[in-house]
Amino acid sequence: MAELKNDEVKACLQKLATHELENSCTVPLQSS
Repeated sequence: MAELKNDEVKACLQKLATHELENSCTVPLQSS
């Protein structure tokens, strides 16, 4: 996995918890 900042990870987790969409976390992860 790419090195993401805590802020990026937090935003990603919040989206997953709010929208329950794995894609929300997959898109930014692929972006290097």
